[in-house]
Amino acid sequence: MIYDISTNQIVKHIVSFNTVETRSFNFVFSLYRDFADNMWIGTDGDGVKKYSPHKKVFNLYRSPYITHSMTKAIYKHEDGRLYVGLFQDGLDIFEKGGKFLKRISNEDTPGKFPAADLHAICRENYEQLWFHFRNAIGLFDIKTENFKDLTSQVKALGLPEQRDVNPFVAKRSNEEVYFNWGEYLLKFSAGDKDYNVAIVHRFPGENLSCFFEDFYGTMYIGTKAGIYMKTPENNNWTSIPLPAGTEVKSINKNAQKQLLVASNKGLFVFDNNHKVIKHYNSYDYPDIVNDFMYGVLLDDKDRIWVSSNRGLFQINPAAKDTITVYNHQDGLQSNEFNTGAYYKSTDGELFFGGIRGVNAFYPRNFVNNKYLSRVVIRRLDVLDKPFASDTNIALLKKVSLAYNQNTIAIEYVPLEYTNPLKNKVKYMLEGADDDWLDAGSARIARYTNLAPGNYIFKVKACNNDGIWNEHPTALEINIKIPFWQSLWFRFLLLLLVLGGAYYLSALYLEYKIRNEKLKLEKEQAVDQERARISSDMHDDLGSGLSTIRLLSEIAKRKIKDTGQTKEIERISEAAAELVDKMSEIIWAMNSSNDSLANLIAYMRSFAADFLEHAHISHHFIIPENIPNIKLSGGTRRNIYLAVKESLHNVVKHAQATEVTIEVQMEKI
Repeated sequence: MIYDISTNQIVKHIVSFNTVETRSFNFVFSLYRDFADNMWIGTDGDGVKKYSPHKKVFNLYRSPYITHSMTKAIYKHEDGRLYVGLFQDGLDIFEKGGKFLKRISNEDTPGKFPAADLHAICRENYEQLWFHFRNAIGLFDIKTENFKDLTSQVKALGLPEQRDVNPFVAKRSNEEVYFNWGEYLLKFSAGDKDYNVAIVHRFPGENLSCFFEDFYGTMYIGTKAGIYMKTPENNNWTSIPLPAGTEVKSINKNAQKQLLVASNKGLFVFDNNHKVIKHYNSYDYPDIVNDFMYGVLLDDKDRIWVSSNRGLFQINPAAKDTITVYNHQDGLQSNEFNTGAYYKSTDGELFFGGIRGVNAFYPRNFVNNKYLSRVVIRRLDVLDKPFASDTNIALLKKVSLAYNQNTIAIEYVPLEYTNPLKNKVKYMLEGADDDWLDAGSARIARYTNLAPGNYIFKVKACNNDGIWNEHPTALEINIKIPFWQSLWFRFLLLLLVLGGAYYLSALYLEYKIRNEKLKLEKEQAVDQERARISSDMHDDLGSGLSTIRLLSEIAKRKIKDTGQTKEIERISEAAAELVDKMSEIIWAMNSSNDSLANLIAYMRSFAADFLEHAHISHHFIIPENIPNIKLSGGTRRNIYLAVKESLHNVVKHAQATEVTIEVQMEKI
């Protein structure tokens, strides 16, 4: 029992905590209230029960019969009883408060109804209800429980054989009862002794599925292919266009006079000119998880409630089209609802029926759960083994792992039990994840091959009403770097590399110096040898040739006969020529002349002497700055011989009177 201390009254007496039991063994042994006001009840022999005052309650109407409870029609009478039409099972009746009263069917009472599928129910008066079966219609007396079949009157109209896929029946404000019969819209009106049936309109080729009349008397008919409307001022039915393939399941109108149409392609909203101004569907509104919608109802605050194949949707246009989704985890009969199984009572209670019964609720009683869900880290696995610690992981703020312990799994639990199946979780690992990851109802996060570094694992949860706790639970995780990636190791390695480089450089430098020294010694030895050879040639050959030339000149003077002196002159000239060539060879061999400046000076001297004897004036142009370039003896001699040959050709063949010689320096 729940006792209100402000009013000193018992406000609720709970005798059952399960939907399928009429009364559990409720000998209460202990009570405990958690931080979210959930009351935990320990019983003697019947386990633990839980009462959640902040959970949105969807009352469930389901018969105890072992057969299915596939609902097709719903009606709540003024006396509080609920009448539920079933597929193949006739009628279920529930007492005020939700207790199952009885089932009336052809199986229990053969011939009770003209058919087994009760698709539509509406009120005629306090004592009678209209029942519309597939291809049958009549009145049910709620006191005597007798059914008056009026199908024969319909057949007396002589209509072709019709097939009602989704029968409906509705009582208009003028007391006429409208119902569908295949492609025909028919009506019953009260006569003197009985009801008279008449054809309202024929919709050729259509299959009527629902009927709606607004406050102003405008009627709407939904079909398998579209919508038709008729105003009180107009006797003609006009078509309202819909996208091809749209099957209309139900029609309603909100306070703004906007038409709401539930269909197999979502919920359409029309303005006063019957133009689509909004289309609620899973593509444009991701929170809508299914487009196949059945019933559409409005609560006292003009919020839209729609049943579908994936639960119940609440759409709040006043809150920027906020969409809330309810499913079997919230206590719905199942996620799948049915065509025609929706109803709003005069006191604002909404009813939606599906394949496993009926859900009823008062939207005005729904209040969001204000208690936030706190997350506790329950377990940490490292390399698929529990993390070893003397302290419970839930109490730790930081853990350190070796570099090779880089595969972890973290198990967490959101602690808010108002409706734990609706709790959702998001987590992220700072340093690895860029944003929060939606874990849904999963309770474990796994990371593999994490690089060494500092990470922070954060996890947060929302309660059953989708309100998130923005203060996440955090766990710092440090994965140590291997020693070969540490700063000291890298510094030591750098020193070793630098030391090795220095040692190798020293060895190379010593090798180069030794080679250069040997090369220099060889060059010096060669230069010394060249100097010795040139000296010997100058001293020995030069003096000998000079002696030959001198003796030939003396012999030439002593011989008076000029005819006999030609051979002596030739000897003298050959000796002079050999002396000149030997001088050139000695100049080329002498290492002290291995420079560009010396080469230019030698060529300049030769040109001056040679051209002067030829009586040719000349100009020798040289750069102001002669670079200090070392030339080998062979190179100097080749350049000199090329210049010498050029000057000989000029003297012999050019008949020149003036020669200009210019030395230019160019980089190659």
